[in-house]
Amino acid sequence: MPNWSACFLGGIQPDAIRRVAKDAVEDGLLQRFMFAVPGEQREGADRRPDSKAIGRYAALFRALVVKQPHGWSEHFNDPQVVRLHDDAQAYRVEVERVCAAIALVPDTSTRLQAALRKAPGIFGRLCLVFHLINIVDAALRGEPSSTDELTVPVATIRATAALVLDVVVPHMLRADAVMYDTVQTGHARWIAHYILAHRLERITVRNVQRDYSPLRSPEMRRHLEAAMGSLVDAGWLREVFPKQQRQGVREWRVNPEVHGVFAERAEQEAARREMVRAEIAATVAARRART
Repeated sequence: MPNWSACFLGGIQPDAIRRVAKDAVEDGLLQRFMFAVPGEQREGADRRPDSKAIGRYAALFRALVVKQPHGWSEHFNDPQVVRLHDDAQAYRVEVERVCAAIALVPDTSTRLQAALRKAPGIFGRLCLVFHLINIVDAALRGEPSSTDELTVPVATIRATAALVLDVVVPHMLRADAVMYDTVQTGHARWIAHYILAHRLERITVRNVQRDYSPLRSPEMRRHLEAAMGSLVDAGWLREVFPKQQRQGVREWRVNPEVHGVFAERAEQEAARREMVRAEIAATVAARRART
């Protein structure tokens, strides 16, 4: 097979991909995937499927399978090059510059740097995919093709660049955080959200144990201290040392700058917690009404 390739498509739970990432050989395989990391799932809407769109989508694959490229031969002796329109080169450059800039951030891991280096290649392949889709879809609807098949038009390149920068790269960052997350990181994230939501100036061991059940038991004290230590290292907290050192640190001062830097995040977290409380109350009320 002179031009072999394979694609994977599927879903996996966060805990499962963490185990895979932890045990995987650093061969760049995980960095070659385009990940989709969904946000918090909300209540869905029950509506009729768009049968016209579904039919158009299904027809697209059948048409793509039978389409052959210009100059195609069994042995690929005379391939034709599909190029980007000259007026759209700026979008390609923008994708490369943004990915390079993120890779230069000091705390960007080598894994993430490797993934970001593949983003321009993903951009190029997606440009070709969407270009072919537009050509085939227009033919299926009986519309004349508005572009040379060997030149990807500006509109397609602009849309693809937006997809890569607004969707593919952000989800790449989220996937890296999920795959290499730890239990300690999860605890520290909850405590950080707790600090923002309550606009705390100080936080104590008692605060955390009272409101966060995973760290409530005495056996979890070591994990609590590790989570607080990571927030100290990140500049969020400063230890308040007791007069008797053998008691250990039980209180921390919150860096006041975090409330300014993360003011929008604090409002979002407070709104999220309020929404959760309201949903729980509504669910309980509905069940009581039924009984």
